[in-house]
Amino acid sequence: MSVIGKTAGTRKGSSAKRTATTAQQEWNGGLRGVGRQAASLPVGRDCPTEDCGQDAAGTRPPRRGWVRVDGSSVPPRDYCCGSCGTYGIAIAEVRMAATQ
Repeated sequence: MSVIGKTAGTRKGSSAKRTATTAQQEWNGGLRGVGRQAASLPVGRDCPTEDCGQDAAGTRPPRRGWVRVDGSSVPPRDYCCGSCGTYGIAIAEVRMAATQ
């Protein structure tokens, strides 16, 4: 049930600042505030591995452990294993080719 003119989750007379419940604090190990920054991993164009993310149209299958990403609206590309392969698959899903 929503009440017009009131902020969701606040009660009459309570402050606007919300604190975590005991269960939330236990789950989070008592941590609060801003989380740590994500690890900076090179992917796609930034990868130092030779030929990672290169156009694979008309080439032989990729090396063992490499991922060939095909089926998107852009030409197929080969990525090295790990985060680059995951990146390539995600990009292909975003740029999915229309099929009829």
